[in-house]
Amino acid sequence: MQILHQLHDLYQEPRDRISPWLRRRVQLGLDFNDPRLNPNGGAIAVGHPLGASGARLALAAMRQLERTGGRYALVSLCIGLGQGIACIIERLD
Repeated sequence: MQILHQLHDLYQEPRDRISPWLRRRVQLGLDFNDPRLNPNGGAIAVGHPLGASGARLALAAMRQLERTGGRYALVSLCIGLGQGIACIIERLD
């Protein structure tokens, strides 16, 4: 898990399920005020349509990488009906 913390410039996490969100932060050793965490808000801030918030968060992460010049983003995606998946995005020049 420490490798993930070192590799990523941005973390996007939906906050609709608070306990997994807290557990991931503890596992990654991230401070709750880390500026890389949901810099533009999570799934609720960008809208949370059933099964589509993952795509919205991934797009928000890609745009944030472009703005900041970051290389990697880790996105936690809700894919509907209590299911989830994670995605690592790399910005290429």
